[in-house]
Amino acid sequence: MPYSIKQLTLILFIVCLIIPQIANSQAIPLNKLELKVEPIHQKDNKDVLTPKTIRVVKTKHALRLFWYTLVKQEDEEAYYKTFKVKASKGIVETDKLEGKRAFFMPTMWGGGYIKTETVLPLWIDPVFLDLKGSKQLPFNVGFLNINKYLLKATPNDVFEKLNYFQNLYNQYVVGYELREDIRVSKTNEKALKKFVKDFFVVGVIAKSKAKLRANKIVESYPVLIIGNRYFNLTVINDPLNPLVLQFKLFHDKVPQLFKEQFKELKEMFEFRVTEVTY
Repeated sequence: MPYSIKQLTLILFIVCLIIPQIANSQAIPLNKLELKVEPIHQKDNKDVLTPKTIRVVKTKHALRLFWYTLVKQEDEEAYYKTFKVKASKGIVETDKLEGKRAFFMPTMWGGGYIKTETVLPLWIDPVFLDLKGSKQLPFNVGFLNINKYLLKATPNDVFEKLNYFQNLYNQYVVGYELREDIRVSKTNEKALKKFVKDFFVVGVIAKSKAKLRANKIVESYPVLIIGNRYFNLTVINDPLNPLVLQFKLFHDKVPQLFKEQFKELKEMFEFRVTEVTY
C-alpha cells in the first residue's frame, strides 16, 4: 500500500531524529564514569603507586576527576624494613575537551585541587581523531616546556625528574633550534634535530581495537594509535569521549643524549586504563 505524503513526512522526521543520536552515541559515557588507571611498570622503590581510582563528573561548565591512590612508603626510622601505606587523593578540573593540545599525565597529579586550562587529563582533543594520512598537529605530551603552575603541583619525585630532563634538554636546544654554542657529533646533531622536529607533533599511526573491562565484562572498542616515533597514545575513537587507554614511550628511538632519561621516564609514566564502570 503506497504511503501518503503525510506518512512519508512523518517517517522522514523520525529518521532525522534517530540518525544524529546514532552518530553522536558514546562508546563509553563520560559523566559518572569510574575507572582504574595503573602504571605499566611497578618499581620496587621508596614510593610505589598502586592503581589510581578515578570518578568523572561532568557538569555544564566543568569536567572534574576525583581520584585517590595508595602510596607505600618505607619507614626510615624503623629498625627493620617497614612500610607505611597512606592514601593520596585530589581533584583535577578542566572546562572542556576542545581547544587543548597538551596532556597531563596521571603520574603528575599532585594531591589537592588542580585546575587545568590548556591541558587534558586522560583525554585528548577530539580534533586529533580527524587527522588523515600524514597530517599532524602540534601536541605536548607533558615532559618538556611544561606549564610551570602544573609542574609545581606535581609530586616531588616527579618534579625532580621532569626538571632535570628540561635542564638537560635546554643544554642542547633553545626554542625549537639547536644551540649554536654546543659541540656534538654529527650523529647526535642529526638525532637532536629530528627529535626537536618530531617530538612536539602527532598524527594517527593506526586504527585498531582494544579490549577493556567495562562493567565487569571484557569489551572491544575501536581505537586510534596517535603519536610519533617517540611515544604513542591508544585513544578510544569517540569524539564525545576520546579516552586515552594507554601511553607508551620508545626510549630506543630518542637521541643517545636522552636515552637514560627516557628509560626512567618510561618506568615512571607509562600507564593503562584497566577497568571502567558506568
